[in-house]
Amino acid sequence: MTFNTNTLFFKEKQHMNQIKAFFTEYKIVIGIIIASLVIFGGGWFLYGAHVQNNAIHLENQVEASESQIQAVLQKRVDSLSQLIQTAQEGSQLEKDALNKIIEARSKTAAGDVAGANLAINAVAEKYPELKSVALFSNVQTQSTLVENQLNAARNANTNDIRQYKNYVKSWPHNSILDSKGYEVKNYEPFKANSSATGYDPTTQNLWKNQQKDTK
Repeated sequence: MTFNTNTLFFKEKQHMNQIKAFFTEYKIVIGIIIASLVIFGGGWFLYGAHVQNNAIHLENQVEASESQIQAVLQKRVDSLSQLIQTAQEGSQLEKDALNKIIEARSKTAAGDVAGANLAINAVAEKYPELKSVALFSNVQTQSTLVENQLNAARNANTNDIRQYKNYVKSWPHNSILDSKGYEVKNYEPFKANSSATGYDPTTQNLWKNQQKDTK
């Protein structure tokens, strides 16, 4: 009887130890799962913040390159305005030279260096006497300089926009940004138009108005 009691007690104790071992292992597994979820969740949160910060950084780059284009366009207008002022104070030949250049140059797109030079050279071929005018040479030099700067600014802007779009539209960036409520910007590369060339109707009107004032 004693043997059976001891045996039963031993088996019960063994069974309890097995239960304790099971719960100990269970707690360890649960702890590992919880820790993994916390680490994964924290890592995902940090990665999400990183993705959003990168999108904002690329967004700022696009806007900076757009501002650079506008700065070059303004430089072009300012440069031509100065030339107009110089022509007003010069001879009639200088006035005629600038007038013909403005008319020819207005037909080319912004950033088109070759087109700008062709327009100016076409004027020179048609009116050979203009080659002796210092103002004509200044226009040609300024035109090449500004058009090169504008072309570089446009290329930088186009590249910045491409990088931005590729980043925000690729997975998992697009899913992360959407979950964070980030609004994707619809940037488009700069396109030359009559109001952005620097030799636009506004400049031509300025030239015409100044001509009227001198009469």
